[in-house]
Order: sequence, then structure tokens, then C-alpha cells
Amino acid sequence: MTNSYQGLASYTTNEIAALQADYADKDGIDAFKTAFKMTTDALEANSMPIEVVKTISTSGDAVEGGGSSNTGTVGMQGTDAYTLAQAYEIDGNSTYLTKAETIMMDWAKGSTPTSDPIANAGLISMFDGYDMIRNSFTTANQTTMDSWMQSIGSNIITGQGIEALSKGQSAINNHQSFALEEVGTIGMVTGDTKDIQYLVNGFLKQVGELHSFAGEPAALGVDFNERHAIHYVAYNLQALIGDAILIDRLANVAGNPFHINYNPFTVNVDGGSIQNTLGALMPYETGALKSTNEFSGSDDKNDSARIADGSLNKVYQPIDGLPALQEAQYFTSTITANGTSYNLAQVAATVMKGDHYSVLTTTEPNEHFLTSNIESASSHTLGLAGTSLTVTL
Repeated sequence: MTNSYQGLASYTTNEIAALQADYADKDGIDAFKTAFKMTTDALEANSMPIEVVKTISTSGDAVEGGGSSNTGTVGMQGTDAYTLAQAYEIDGNSTYLTKAETIMMDWAKGSTPTSDPIANAGLISMFDGYDMIRNSFTTANQTTMDSWMQSIGSNIITGQGIEALSKGQSAINNHQSFALEEVGTIGMVTGDTKDIQYLVNGFLKQVGELHSFAGEPAALGVDFNERHAIHYVAYNLQALIGDAILIDRLANVAGNPFHINYNPFTVNVDGGSIQNTLGALMPYETGALKSTNEFSGSDDKNDSARIADGSLNKVYQPIDGLPALQEAQYFTSTITANGTSYNLAQVAATVMKGDHYSVLTTTEPNEHFLTSNIESASSHTLGLAGTSLTVTL
């Protein structure tokens, strides 16, 4: 069973062909060996049946319930599944496909869907990996995997609706940004237009939540206002830029069925835009500005407890902004703010070196593109890249 949106969350057929071509020469093969050492690691780590996390628990849940967070495990298994799927698409080794499918099916059969977008964030890479290899699943396994993902999407929509009715912060902060990415991804992978529409309907309003607040640094949005931490500005951008990429790819579907007529990266809604907030983040990424009293005055009752137990850091760590920097390169290589131009790849490389990451980390696969020393495999077309639009909601 195929659908017209499959491949948009990861790679289309043409982009996979370009990816394969980029890895065909010696430099590409060497990069493949480096990038997919983690593929071998994933095979070794999962040589035994994986222990599926039946119920995902975030660090906030842990503080409230006295347990422990298991989102790290979720993220690692999601990344393993994605890496194996991508390696199969490039290399054609059926061992990668078999293991990726095993991980995904174990999750589909053994994990209880939750409505918490933060708990589900580690599964996004698994959804993207499934997008690549879905056509290799039997019809029965497709049905099982699709149904599990769609139940997650439905739970998220219901849970965020309840938050909105109660006027909870989770209806407008990073929780909603991740909810849009998760539900939109699920819709595009499974072909559920209801889920895709949820992303499209909610995206512009969420961009508007990046507006400035009086007495606070400009363009940091509701997450900074609530948590007083640059960490959550970066975390929110990670999801919002992911949303923007999905929106852009939907805009390029033949006939533009969702009537997307704006550039999601630059669109200004009620004074907020992804481009402006990323610009506001950049001085913290380069170290020109430092946030050394993170979460002081936070409205979240769990933040002080998480600082005490070490799951939050009082000093902003530029490594936390890497996902946003990497995903932003889908739209632009540079960002200019307050007269300073920042090369995103150079800033990311400097951050990785400073945090004792090898430069070769940049060859690891990412949900939407590969950054490497060889030419980028996926030449995404921005159909509306030159446009700008101000929207009031």
C-alpha cells in the first residue's frame, strides 16, 4: 500500500537515487563507512531482541512520579531504526532492512501509545525510517505499523485539544511544536490527510508564539517567557524547523492540495518568525552571549527539581542548539541577525569541536539531510524560498 505523500518525511525516490549516487565514488564510500559505523553499532546493539519501552516516561514524569526517565532509550532505538533503514536504501544490504523492520514491528506491537508529544519525540526518527522502507513491509505489517502510528497521532491530537481547552501552556509551547511534527509526519508516512491537515492548520499559529515579550530579549517566544531558559528556545526551534520542512515539502506536492502559499522559514505571524528566533539564538551558539542562570524564575514547578537531580543545566549548552542549526540548513546556509552573518555549518562544527565531538559527527545521518564532506545528497527545492508574508491570526 503506497500513498502520494510517502517519502516527503524522509527521502523521495529521486532523492534516494541522488543519495546513492553521492556515495558511489571513493570519497562517498569512505564517508559511508564513517557515517554508518553507527549502523554496525546498531546491528550489534540490537543483536538480541530489544526491550521495547512499553510506557515512555519523560524527566518531568520522573520528577512527579518518583521514577526515572526512559526517553534516552527511546531516542537511541529510534535512531538505530532510522540509521538501519537509511543504510539499506543506500547500500541495499537486506540485513539492515530486516533489523530495521524488526525494531519497528517490536515497537508497534509492544509499546503503548501516549498523548505526550515530548515522550514521543524520540520516535520521530523511527517514523522517518519507516517512511523509507514502508514499501518493503508486507501488507499485514504495514497495517500493524500504520495503525500504531495513527493511534499515537490520535492520542496527541486529543491530548493537545484538552490542553487548549484548559488554556495550558503545553497547548502553545514546545509541546505543541513537537505535536505538529509528530502528527504531520505520521500523516505523511501513512497517507492520513487528517493528520497532515492538523500540521498545516496549526503551523502558522505556532510560529506566532515566537513573538517578543516586553522586558525580555526579542524574538525568544513563549518558551523563554515560561521557562526563562535559552535551552527551551533551542528545543522549540528544533521541532518548529522540523515542522517548517514538512510544510515546505507539502507545498511542493503537485497541485498544492493544502494551499500553502508562504515560506515557512521566513513567514512572520503576529511578530514572530522562525528566522528571527534562530537569529536571536545564534549569539548563544557562538558564545558571544552566555545564559548562566537558566530556569531562574521558571513557571514550571519541576524545573528546580530537575536542576537539582542533574537532568537540567543552569548554564546554556550550545550543543543543545545543534539540531536546530542542522535542520535550518535545509532552508539557508547563513543567518543574519543584528548586522552579524552566521554560517550555520561553521558554527555547528565549532560547537561540536568545543563539546569534544569529532568533526566526522557531521557525516552522521539526519532526518532530512546529510551534512558531510561530499556534496549534499538531497537537493530539496524551496518552491517559495524567495517570498515573504506577514500573517495576523
